Amino acid sequence: MLLLGMLAFATLAPLQNHMMARSPAGADTLGATLNISAFNLGNAIGAWLGGLALTTGFVLSSLPPLAALLPLAALALAFLPERT
Repeated sequence: MLLLGMLAFATLAPLQNHMMARSPAGADTLGATLNISAFNLGNAIGAWLGGLALTTGFVLSSLPPLAALLPLAALALAFLPERT
């Protein structure tokens, strides 16, 4: 659990730096706030989907495999080609 927490926390600073570097001139703080907002939105969606799964009849032990689908979906989105 410690390693998982360290790895999850280690993504925050590089992503924050990337968002601030990619933001238009003078809007670096907006980029930073959007990054943290995306993390908070992800937390809220994960909690909501977990609660939804429990209320629809899934048992607690089925949540980890269901939760693994979210990062897989994110990876699929990350590898979609960019539209220009």
